[in-house]
Amino acid sequence: MDPKGAPHDIVQAVGRALRQKPGQGKLASLIVPVFLQPGEKPEDMFTSGSYMPLVKVLEGLRAHDEEAIELLAIPQEPQKDVAQPSEYIGPPPEEGEEESRLLLRFAAPRDPVMVADWVSFNVIDTERQDWARGWAKLKEYVARVGHARVPYGHREGATPLGQWVAEQRRAYGAGQMTGLRARRLEQLGMVWSLADERFQENLEAAKAYYDQYWTLCAPRSATVLDRPVGQWLSNLRRPDALAGHPEWEAALREVDEDWNPAWPADWQRHYAALRELLADEAEMGVLPGVTVHGMDVGKWLAWQRTPAVWQGLAEGQRERLEQLGIMGRWLRPRSRKHPRHRPRRP
Repeated sequence: MDPKGAPHDIVQAVGRALRQKPGQGKLASLIVPVFLQPGEKPEDMFTSGSYMPLVKVLEGLRAHDEEAIELLAIPQEPQKDVAQPSEYIGPPPEEGEEESRLLLRFAAPRDPVMVADWVSFNVIDTERQDWARGWAKLKEYVARVGHARVPYGHREGATPLGQWVAEQRRAYGAGQMTGLRARRLEQLGMVWSLADERFQENLEAAKAYYDQYWTLCAPRSATVLDRPVGQWLSNLRRPDALAGHPEWEAALREVDEDWNPAWPADWQRHYAALRELLADEAEMGVLPGVTVHGMDVGKWLAWQRTPAVWQGLAEGQRERLEQLGIMGRWLRPRSRKHPRHRPRRP
């Protein structure tokens, strides 16, 4: 009937509820009504201002017992009551009695992880509301899309989420972001470097190309997933293009060990096609005219086995062909036949 809003009033009211004689063992219940606005749902805790009375009461409780309230920021097992019983505030219930030692209880079930994040943001860490709303929108985006690489112009409802994510990257790069915020964003898969972000996006396209062509030695004109993956890979093969980014080269080698061979990319494309073809066909069946992805693999194979070309191959090229059981024609052992006996002329 007489709501209290000022922090000191709430702390005094909480104190009167908790005050008791030593050893008295009584429990105090604080009932905090939350009046939702039209269209709001109980689970809209992050974006709703209707829960501010609960925030103020929890802040008052924290003034009395900081450790107890901080326990609420630890996700509990899914259950109607999201806080574990506190043994030190009363005896356990008798058989058939309801648990009354819970620090926080909602009338309707809540996701315990959501409640823990909400308490952490609004009571313990006192994050700014706009940052908390942006974080909540990013969490929804990640749950739906599967990653935190939000396009700059993307909006989640009325929230310009792409711009918000870009601002977080700027603050992180400038050293203006707290470690706690950084960890929370990293838990959602945040990529801090725009260069790393573009690399990951292009890498996904490169993986799609490899799945289809069995090599990353794509021609410069190749495009996959609307990305110029051929030109991108060609640029990365330039000297010192990956200087300072050993993790990028490791990621490319994980897809294709021969993504940057010491021989022409066209040779590697033909070799990859031959390798996959021989997995299903015997060498005898790879004749000139047999094509894979528009390449005459049979003609190419015959050319590689000629003495002049075979001798001119690099050691790594010959090694790869030999692993497929292919040798140069001039090295192939010939079957021995007994010479014909010709009669001597008298």
